[in-house]
Amino acid sequence: MRFSPGEWRREIDWQLKRALPWSRPVRKRPTPLSELQTQLSRDARNRFEQLHEQYDLKAWDGICTPIEHRESLYVLDLLDRHVPRPPRHLEIQALDVGSKSWPYLPGLYSWLSTSWTGVELDAHVRYLDFTTRRAHGETMAAHHPGCRYLAENILNITGQYDVITWLLPFVTPAPLESWGLPARFFAPERMLQHIHGLLAPGGCLFISHNTQAEARAQAVLLDQCNLNYVDRLSMRSPFAPERERHPGWLVKKQG
Repeated sequence: MRFSPGEWRREIDWQLKRALPWSRPVRKRPTPLSELQTQLSRDARNRFEQLHEQYDLKAWDGICTPIEHRESLYVLDLLDRHVPRPPRHLEIQALDVGSKSWPYLPGLYSWLSTSWTGVELDAHVRYLDFTTRRAHGETMAAHHPGCRYLAENILNITGQYDVITWLLPFVTPAPLESWGLPARFFAPERMLQHIHGLLAPGGCLFISHNTQAEARAQAVLLDQCNLNYVDRLSMRSPFAPERERHPGWLVKKQG
């Protein structure tokens, strides 16, 4: 197979990141959630008050930067609206696919306080302060009992999970390439089949997209994988008004 210059560049960058995984220690300046609250729109403040009454958000103050507060509120908002929460008395295993630096783990954990596993393929992306995604993800996981961050290909993950979240999967090649990943990692049908295989009987898989075009591509994949018990979602959150109304899916696995 002949590679284009762009593909060669992405492959070289990938190999360099893998060869140089070192990161500086993560140093953050967490801010009180109350500071963000004053900057929210009226709709967002009303929704914040609802979530604050229903969920324990106290730990966020010692963990989150303003961006992490917003990401966590956004994810908590969507899950609260669209995903049935498992009964608290059950031992639940939860998986988050494509976690990046895991800025929204506080939102996941507030929604479901259990052992979350975050998986990120491109975990050695380096920021301007010489920290990496992996370092940030592991730091965030360390603040949440039982949680772990894995720098790994999801296709290598095994086990059974009762809840799986998969935010913004690559279902068309262009976004994957724009994020700098080699084309050999574009395998949406294989990934969907594998992730559905990780879903325990009675569990649910939550998928979100940015665009209707991505949702249409995902619909084709769901059909190709013969997945039933699928609900199409139309989502909106006041914590991310720039995303407007965007699509998603809730895939349920029969017990």
